[in-house]
Amino acid sequence: MSFARTSRPGLTLLEVMVALGILGLVVLGYLQAFAGTFRLAEDSAEWTRAVGYAEEVMEELKITPALAERREDPDEPAPGFQRWVTRSDWRDRTEIMTVIVTMPRGARLELSRAFATGGQ
Repeated sequence: MSFARTSRPGLTLLEVMVALGILGLVVLGYLQAFAGTFRLAEDSAEWTRAVGYAEEVMEELKITPALAERREDPDEPAPGFQRWVTRSDWRDRTEIMTVIVTMPRGARLELSRAFATGGQ
């Protein structure tokens, strides 16, 4: 009695299932990387807007430092953002003005600059 061995080209069901499982894991990894990149891009855009809002007020203060008194109450340059100015004495005839911007997700940016308060 002889057994004839037949070989057919192709893949078994088990091989196809293993290949699909590996492919699924690879695709899942790419999707997670894409989601992380998207989240980082959103955070970067939010920080860029916050820096712009802080620099806007700082430029106004460079021209007219007296505006700081009117900026001590928070204002809302855009939905979810708040900004205000604090003043503190630093040295003789110099004070530090800080523009504080809070962002929608709770992050906070502080931009400080020293200003001369007058006279020689």
